[in-house]
Amino acid sequence: MKLSIWVTKTCNMACSYCYEEGLIREDTGVCEIDYIEKTIEFINTMCYKTASKKIFIKFFGGEPLIKFPFIKKFVEIANEKIDDKITPFYSITTNGTLMTDDMLIWLKKNNVECALSIDGDEEIYSINRRYKNRSSAVASIIIIAEKFYMKFLKNIRTSFILMLRMNLVLEKLLSGLKIIRQLLHRIVLFIFRKF
Repeated sequence: MKLSIWVTKTCNMACSYCYEEGLIREDTGVCEIDYIEKTIEFINTMCYKTASKKIFIKFFGGEPLIKFPFIKKFVEIANEKIDDKITPFYSITTNGTLMTDDMLIWLKKNNVECALSIDGDEEIYSINRRYKNRSSAVASIIIIAEKFYMKFLKNIRTSFILMLRMNLVLEKLLSGLKIIRQLLHRIVLFIFRKF
């Protein structure tokens, strides 16, 4: 069974292609503990009814890292209260700009897969991926990708998963893949230096 949890409507970015553009992005007041407990009750009930042994929970938003304490609380309570016969798997889709070392460590420790959205090179970011003050977010993404491989690829046996998710403009497909190639090149060189 798969379940997406819309953690927040709020985002720290103003991407040109955002499907939420022009919508009011205020979160409603929800009691987090009640929400978590009702969601877990729903998971247990639906997994029982469908004989599902696995639940894939994706944290999504706006920018879910804005509500990182909620995500931590959800995972902690879910791991305690989801039926023992059900195995939960967690993932998060993030623009990565708010990611800290502590968040990366927590995500790895709790086996939360991380889908980092990357649009392409600096040219694409300057057009599509901007902060609300209109500055490009490309530097933040490069920093977080480097933090990832410096922290977690030092131990090649790591189980942490970082997926790259791309929003591409067809005309800029090759430049969109350029940053992926650069990141992979750095990772491959790093791995070969270990041997």
